[in-house]
Amino acid sequence: MASVKEREIVDYIEQHIESFHARRLESLTKLKLRNVITRKNPYLFRAKNIISGPELVRSFLDAHLSSQEEGIFGTFLEGLARFVCERVYRGHKSEKRNGFLEQMSANNPLWL
Repeated sequence: MASVKEREIVDYIEQHIESFHARRLESLTKLKLRNVITRKNPYLFRAKNIISGPELVRSFLDAHLSSQEEGIFGTFLEGLARFVCERVYRGHKSEKRNGFLEQMSANNPLWL
């Protein structure tokens, strides 16, 4: 089994973290309040005692950003995991339907 150096991981992160932040910014610039409002349940926010318009809008935006960031960060971490898997296990992204990463070892595939 090969190894990956900490410096390689740091370099990968430094090269790809900018795209993470760019995707966050892109998500915000394309955001339309009308779309956010139609996806959120206003009764939930009322139950949380949010009664003013500015509070409601802020809560909608916070909920939107939180879910967007989870997805964007998940994509970033998947890329990092693939990078490490390629280096250490000579793995690759699986072509299998529910497979994430795939490693070939002595003709025995390992799906993660």
